[in-house]
Amino acid sequence: MKLIDFAKRAQFEEKQGFLIKESNGYNLLLNELQVGYVSYIVVLVCLDKAITKEQVKEINQKVGTKRISFSGKSNSVLMFQFDDLFGPVKEEKVNKAIDNLSTFTQVLAAMNLNNQSKCIFCGQDKEDEDVIFGNYNGLYLPQHESCRQQAKTKAVAKMNQENSNTKMYPISILLAFGGAFIAALIINILTYFVFDGTMYAIAYALVPIAAFFAYKLGKAPRNKKMIVSIIAASAVATLLIDIIFLYIVSLGYNMSFIDFLIENKTAVLGNEGMTLLFLAIGVWISWNIITKTNDSDVRKF
Repeated sequence: MKLIDFAKRAQFEEKQGFLIKESNGYNLLLNELQVGYVSYIVVLVCLDKAITKEQVKEINQKVGTKRISFSGKSNSVLMFQFDDLFGPVKEEKVNKAIDNLSTFTQVLAAMNLNNQSKCIFCGQDKEDEDVIFGNYNGLYLPQHESCRQQAKTKAVAKMNQENSNTKMYPISILLAFGGAFIAALIINILTYFVFDGTMYAIAYALVPIAAFFAYKLGKAPRNKKMIVSIIAASAVATLLIDIIFLYIVSLGYNMSFIDFLIENKTAVLGNEGMTLLFLAIGVWISWNIITKTNDSDVRKF
């Protein structure tokens, strides 16, 4: 079922680019969750405090579902995922989803889990300024305009300060290579000595992730150059580790490294091709992490 079709059926309204509905005093945000190539309809609600796993389990039991979970670093955002609304949907499933939404907010109210109503930046009430709801990091949240502008100014200043630190590029790139090299070394050790030569594509996501966090240690600007540097460092480090391991293997056959490569050319090329393919998959898996540039905090506003 299309998001806009469910929005109309469930009486969500568009506000500032969001699909919003107030239910039992709670602001519900309708959105889509991309899981691989599949999009699920989800509803998000922001609470005024963090909740526990036990409370989430209780909410699921009372609503009669298993698809309500945490969303967000603060554990104060609940996400209700509607798996039954994927693809062609029968009328009764749509009605059930709408009823479950009402039950969801009733359960929250009964458990004294309140809607976020104070400014997300200062957490205070101001006599001379009302709280308004607006976008922050893709959520519809209460905020004072003055607090919002102050936070945005700080984020821009931080970004500009980091962007001026271009002299740290060589150090960050070197650190990125070192992080990727260590991760690739660990993967190869596990592949040859633990998994009997079996390669796992998901493990290669560790290489660009390690390169990303190592790059950050150098304090160079986190921009598009960083993304290129991380991918390049990951590829070079991974191939270098493969070459080192092939050299070690050639010693076991009492052959020169060049002769070993020539004699096993097909196998070596196949292995390196598979390594690069798995690394590409690893980059795809880790893409949301390694592309966190220093303007991400600014783009939250």
